[in-house]
Amino acid sequence: MTEQELKELNERLAINVLNIKKIHYEEWDIDKQFPMYIPSGKPWRTHQIDARPIPNFTSSMDTCIKWMVPILKQDGVFTILFDYITNGVHCSLLGDEKVSVEIGETESLAFCLAAIKYFSEVKK
Repeated sequence: MTEQELKELNERLAINVLNIKKIHYEEWDIDKQFPMYIPSGKPWRTHQIDARPIPNFTSSMDTCIKWMVPILKQDGVFTILFDYITNGVHCSLLGDEKVSVEIGETESLAFCLAAIKYFSEVKK
């Protein structure tokens, strides 16, 4: 995946999995490289000081586990499986009669893709 695709995936995860309502950028960030959010969901104009960076989920499994596993667990996902195959990593999320499967170049990317699929397709 390109750097831009990874950035967009991280933003989709923030919105779809973490339920972050809006992503903001500082005025100086003209290339939009540092996405931010306000945990309370209040307006950027009056609560900019409370802004936090969006986690880079695709960079490591530690970040995925810290942020997404508790949410997936609350939603009924009880098993996360990884299989290592020739062209990458196969990740399966298994829950209450719901299954989400994706392949990625790394564990964290496969996990992120499976989580997006779970929350956008399976959870409908």
